[in-house]
Parts: sequence; structure tokens; C-alpha cells
Amino acid sequence: MRIILSNMCLGAARVQTIMFHHTVTDLHGSPLWWTDSMDTPRETSTRGGRMKLALFIVLVATSALPPREGVAAQACTTSLFNENGGDSKSGRLTQRVGVAFKRVSPSIVSVEGHTKQTSRPWWRKTGVIVTADGLVLCVAGGTVDFIKVLLSDGREVSGRIVGWSGQWKLMLLRLDGDGPWPHAGLGDSPGVQPGQSVIALGFREYSGQPCQSPSLRLETVTKVDSSAWLGTTGGHASTGWTGEIVFNLAGDLVGLGDVSYPGQEDDRFFTDVGLIKSLWDNLRAGNDADRELLWTAAQREEAATPFEPSTPVTPFVRDRAASATVRMRAANMESEQPWSGVIVNRDGTIVTCQHHMKNPGDQLSIALWDGQTVAGKVLGVNPISDVGLAKITESGDWPHADMGDSRRLQPGTRCLVGGYPGELEPGGPPRGSAGVVVPPSHRLFVPGSYALHVKLELPVSGGMSGGGMFDPDGHVVAVVGASNRLDGDMLYRIEIIRAQWDHLLDAKFRVLDGDAAIESERAEVRRGVETMVRSVVTILDGDEPVALGTIVGPEGQIVTRGSGLTKTPSCRLADGRISPVEVVRLSRANDLALLKISANDLRAVPGWSAQELPSIGELVAIPTPGGACSIGSVSGSARPIPAAPNDEEFPHGGFPTAFEVGVGTGPLLTGGPVVDASGRMRGVAVSVASDGWLIVVPVSAAKDALHIRDNEGQ
Repeated sequence: MRIILSNMCLGAARVQTIMFHHTVTDLHGSPLWWTDSMDTPRETSTRGGRMKLALFIVLVATSALPPREGVAAQACTTSLFNENGGDSKSGRLTQRVGVAFKRVSPSIVSVEGHTKQTSRPWWRKTGVIVTADGLVLCVAGGTVDFIKVLLSDGREVSGRIVGWSGQWKLMLLRLDGDGPWPHAGLGDSPGVQPGQSVIALGFREYSGQPCQSPSLRLETVTKVDSSAWLGTTGGHASTGWTGEIVFNLAGDLVGLGDVSYPGQEDDRFFTDVGLIKSLWDNLRAGNDADRELLWTAAQREEAATPFEPSTPVTPFVRDRAASATVRMRAANMESEQPWSGVIVNRDGTIVTCQHHMKNPGDQLSIALWDGQTVAGKVLGVNPISDVGLAKITESGDWPHADMGDSRRLQPGTRCLVGGYPGELEPGGPPRGSAGVVVPPSHRLFVPGSYALHVKLELPVSGGMSGGGMFDPDGHVVAVVGASNRLDGDMLYRIEIIRAQWDHLLDAKFRVLDGDAAIESERAEVRRGVETMVRSVVTILDGDEPVALGTIVGPEGQIVTRGSGLTKTPSCRLADGRISPVEVVRLSRANDLALLKISANDLRAVPGWSAQELPSIGELVAIPTPGGACSIGSVSGSARPIPAAPNDEEFPHGGFPTAFEVGVGTGPLLTGGPVVDASGRMRGVAVSVASDGWLIVVPVSAAKDALHIRDNEGQ
């Protein structure tokens, strides 16, 4: 017997409904009947006759039972089950995602940073309210004059910055108002494991206008560094604005952020909620959490004597920097883009960046300044802060530069930045560029925070990432990180690596090894697609494919995308036959077309459902005539998508009714069907939006737009 609790509102009182789900089995233990709603008792046939079962409903006052933290106070009527669930694996997964989404979505907010100089926001972030009194976590942003926060229920309130951490990409805000506010809470999540399914929520926009409801991506955890960060399958897609909020399928907050690197978009990284908790007191107190932690790690009680701006960088310093700087690449990967690092101990320990995307234990080939190549390995990494440690694994007394004190660097201090640009031939010394420390111009973080900003004579180029910045004494004081057009080249203070040193050497790092938990659900969806393959066709312009399409009627009716059709299109069937095409109708508003071909032995789509929309989080597939398919999850409910200005004749936006599907890698061609696990066609993929999202017109809207009879395609 299962007991399921759901909340209802009856006037001003809160009432809890207890539903007893009583499963009846036969003599072999197979289920014969169960209740799944509050309907009257039903009858079922058994081998031995008929039996009647009753569903008991008990109403109890729950004033002594506080609502779970994170459930919106306004949302007191919530269906726990997704309408499109079932006994299939993908159906049960959809139910769990639906429950989690309904529970946490009221706490997800869009945060806009405004300046007095512009009417549009300077930046937009996705945030999550974590306390009833209105504390909001989001990804850190630049300095602004005022902040607007838009709630999912349509309210707009102002907010203010409380505390921040640049190295962990975090910012804490406080909403103006008394509340109580719908909130998710920091919770007591046990953490996530590689292979676990999670949901990432964030706001998207079209034509500069935000959606009121957050979009959802169903993702798989691929890498975990306990209580520090987690990585997921990004699939070349994010939910839109900078920052996403990640929950497990129980609705517990597990991470925040959205760090990815160019060329490595399949991996995205989030700050773990355990790390956020460790910073909580500093954040809530209104501190720069980096300054509090980093300067403590740098022996804060000892005053640092600043360098004089006129102090030169001597040839001795240049020689030391050159001998300590190394070029690294994965072992036996000569074609891979190398990156740089700096030896900081005579035992061969190297400080570097992390956007090379290597894992602890990976073997390295390390080239020294004199042309010698030695073996090494990755020790520890942090993709959020973009720092890491490596080590030469061969014995030796290695040339190195000691780590220094970045507090001595004031604006105007001269420095040297070294590294190996990608175009530099192997076997020689690194390139050095003289520079001067400059104050940040558009950063939220005050001087003394996690980053240094430098104006260089020669710009940092690809391959120099991970190289070092050396002070006038020849000590390493920062590591080359990202480039920022507003502030010049940005380098990460050596104190970040010092503060994380022990953790990087002994991180509890785990990586996905084998199938993800979601693989059986994806396999179920792939099996559902098998019945569709013969119904999917390719629309041609001469020999050039321009779109996919779906046969929806045995007389040769085909639904496809409207844009891209030529005056004389043709169609290639799944069996390779090519047939001329007649354009029957076009719907410009939906970017759809109804075509017709004359051919024998056509396989119309076995089912297309116009009565219901897919559920948020439901797994769907986009098949191709060859049998391959892309699998993604439905990100939100169907809604109007406005047209963006200056779009082409058939815009990527501008649909009266459409929903989005987040896919790992979008199909090369749109126009084909979107199919669920049971093999039903649920919509037409009409456009690939930015960041790996498909815009899908539901079947019901497609039928209405193209005036297709209900019995076509059945």
C-alpha cells in the first residue's frame, strides 16, 4: 500500500489529502488493479471472478505539518503527477521531472542589472530565491546602478547586492519587500553522482522579452568533485541567460552556475551547493568572500610591501620565467592544441588553468624551455575557478619559480607574462610580454579580489593560457585565464591556487564510467522511433537536402518546414526513391508546408496526436530517414514565440504556438517529426534556435494551420 500526500486549499484552511493506493495482485504477484485518482471505486476482472475495491480518502488538518521548504506559499494546489506519465520508464521519468519542476519553478527568478546610461539591461541572470526573507543566489555580474527581479508569477521587485565570490562565480542578492517569498532553500542534498539525472532551469528570451516561466533541460551528471563543483552534459545548449539553477529529481538544489569553454560545449560546470554553504556566512554578511578567504590563505596578518611603480623587470627575472614555463598537451596527442603552465616547486609541481578540460590522472607530455620533453600527469582541477595542478612524474631537480604575493601588485606595477602561443614552433623558449597592472573598469569585484587585470605590450593568444605572471622579483603571482574586452587580460591570483591547494591534491573526483541512469529511458524512446523511420523523408533542391518531412497520409501528404522550399522541390523517400513534389498549402505564421507526392507503397506516420501536448521534461526524439535520431527533453509548455527584428522571411521566432526541445546536437535539417517513446508524432521541428534548442510546432497547431483533416495520418 502506498500513501501519497497532496495539498489542497479549502477557503482559508489548509487540508491534506491522503490517498491510499492499494495494489492488488494475483497469486503470482502480478498487479491486477490500482487506483490512480480520486474517482469512485472501479471493478476489475480476475481469473477467479470480479472484485470490488474501495479508495479511502482521509482529510486531516495539517497546521502541525509545515510545508516542505521551497514550496511556494501561493501554489497550494499542485498536481503531483504528470498527465502524460505511465508505466514506461520514460513515463515515470517524466512524472518525476514534472513533480520537481512544479515544486521549484516558483523560486526561479530572472535578474536584470541596469545602468542609468541604457534602457536595456546591462546583464541578465537566472537566480533562485533560497530563503523566505528574499535572499537570491545567481551568477556574479558587473557593476550596475540598480537591479530588477522578475518572479515567475509576474511580479517585479527591486533587489540589491549583498555579497559575492568571483572565483566561484556567485552573487547573493536581497529582494526589497517583506515576503514571505517562494523559495527553494539550500536544503540537505546528499550530493550527486556521475550518471545521475538532474534538471537545469533558466530563463530564455525572444525579441528581448523574457519568458515568464523558466525553461528546463534534463541533463546527466558526468563529473563530480565533492562539495566543490559538478559537470553535466551541456550538449551545446544552455537555457539561455547566464547562469542556471540545477536540482535533483527530488527538487533539491544541487548547483548553480553554467561555466563552459569554447570548443568544449559538451561539458558545463556548476558550483556545488555544499561549496555555497561553506561561503554562506561571508556572503550573507555582505563580504567579498574571495577577499576574506584568499587573504587569510596569504597570511593576512602580515602587511605586504607594495612594489614601486618604477621597479623594472630585470633580465634575471625573464630568464627565471622562461626556464619555469612549460608547454603541455595530452600524452600521445600531438595534434591537440597545447597549453602552458609554470613549475613552482623543484619536485616538478605545475600551476596551470583548467580550460584544457583534462581530468585528474590524465597523462601529459610536458615540453621544457630547452626542448626536453618529459612525462607528467594532471593532479587536480577546478573548472569554475579555471585553475589546476599538474606534475612532472620523472625524477629531477626542476627549474622553477616560487609562488609570490599578489597583494604587492598595485596599479602601475610592472610585470611579465609568459607562455607558449599555439603558433610558436616546439623546442624553444616561451614568449614573454611586458605589462602593467591596471584597475578593473567594469567589474563588480573590488581590487584585492580573485582577479588581476593587466595591460600587455603583446596580447595573450591561444596556447598561453595557464602561463604565469611574474612580479619584479621573479615570483609567480597569477595564472593566465580568460580575456575580457572591457578590462583587458584577466589573470587569476596565485592565492586562489594556494587556497585550493590541498583540495586540488586530494579531491574526491569521480567521472562517469559506463552508461548514465537515463540510458534505458533513451533506449525506450529510440525503440519508439523505429516505427517512424519509413515515414520520414528528405526534401531536396536538386541534389541538395534542404529539410526533412513526414508522410502523414497514405495518399502522399507530407508535412515539413515552409522556409527553404524552392520552386521545384523534390522528395527522397527512406527507401531511396525520388519523387517530384507539389506544394499544396503554406502557413507563413507557423513556417509549415503541406506537400503531396505521387508514389506507391507509402508508409504514413503510424500515429500523430493532436489532442495533447508533451509534458515538461518528457523525452522525445527527432528521427532521420537513415534511422539515426537526436534525443532531447521538452523545456516548457507551448506558448507564443514572438518574431525577432530583422529576421529572414521565415523567422526563427514568430510562432503563434510552439514549444522548445533541448537537444545535445540538433539535426542538420529541420522539418521532420518530433516523436515520443510510444511512437506518436507530437510536433514538427521547424527551427534550430540558438544554443542547441529546437522550436517545435505542436501537431494540433500544424493541423489547424494546414487545414489537415483529423483522420489523416491515422
